[in-house]
Amino acid sequence: MTILKFLFTEVNLFFLCSDMSFTHNFKGVDNFIRQNFASEVEDAINHQIYYELKASYAYLTLASYYMRPEVALENVAKWFLKQSDEEREHATGFITYQNKRGGKVVLKDINAEEKQEFTSLVEAFQFALDLEKGNNEGLLRLHELASENRDIDFCTLLEDKYLEEQADSIEQIGRFITKLKRLGTGLGEDFFDKEIMEEFS
Repeated sequence: MTILKFLFTEVNLFFLCSDMSFTHNFKGVDNFIRQNFASEVEDAINHQIYYELKASYAYLTLASYYMRPEVALENVAKWFLKQSDEEREHATGFITYQNKRGGKVVLKDINAEEKQEFTSLVEAFQFALDLEKGNNEGLLRLHELASENRDIDFCTLLEDKYLEEQADSIEQIGRFITKLKRLGTGLGEDFFDKEIMEEFS
């Protein structure tokens, strides 16, 4: 018992007397892997991370609405939920890349969408189309900045992984809207959910 008391006393004295800190202090070494990575590109990536997460949250709003028992368009809800997951994966990809290049990830608050309910699927998919177009504008701006700074690595990533996929998403949603306008509301939306969206959800 005396030995244990002695040991604990010694340990306590060590922590009291030492100048040890358990907080990470990386000042002076935060740029040690950074090369040809402009600060304006770093800032733009942080903005894109915000937009991808905001889009993910917006798609979750759409999915939640169409899951409701009184709305009950299950395949549409599944598709919106899948899009939410995809946008979050994009954000995670940019977070990983930002760290890989020696940048600093700065996350921002994300507010809920003001619009929580939709009068028709045309309105809902138009909302989704606006999200994708805004996302695409951000990606094009990133590519422009990367090109101006001769950041070939980032240009290649955007071209191979993001830009083509974004163009495909915009086209797909545009086709959905065209079909929905032909079908109309009511039973037309039920047909769209059961017969068209099943293969996409």
